[in-house]
Amino acid sequence: MPTFAEIGSPIALTATLASVTTLLLLLIGTPMAWWLARTRVGWREPVAALVAMPLVLPPTVIGFYLLILLGPSGPGGALASRAFDAWLQHVLLELKPEDREQAMLHWSEAPSARVAHPREDHLVPLWMAMGAAEHEATACVYHEDSFFGALTVSSFRFGDAAATTERAA
Repeated sequence: MPTFAEIGSPIALTATLASVTTLLLLLIGTPMAWWLARTRVGWREPVAALVAMPLVLPPTVIGFYLLILLGPSGPGGALASRAFDAWLQHVLLELKPEDREQAMLHWSEAPSARVAHPREDHLVPLWMAMGAAEHEATACVYHEDSFFGALTVSSFRFGDAAATTERAA
């Protein structure tokens, strides 16, 4: 049987989320309902349809559209990818090697880290290369802002080859 310590956090999160959602809906929904009941402007019907959409569409359809919006190819995923890549560029190219290691140990605290890389194993090749290079130079050898239409990706080289790449550039 689970203890209260194990289930207390999910219960607190659920209660907090329900309270915040209720408060937001009261603050936004009440004025919106008043406006919809009293106004006669031409765009009232499209606004009413938009407000009623969560009641009409099944949750799976709404979830699908949220996935499109926030997924890797959507605007939310593109912003997350760009934010994490900017952090990674800063860490690998601008920090001293010992600071770089400390920053990478706390990679999940980087902007949009868990959106861009939900699991740690996505970064294993990078960690392997960093470990092999130890305190040697780093260079960005490839960078693209619209990989597959939306993602931001970079490729880095460590060690003597990185120093050669930087001198050649």
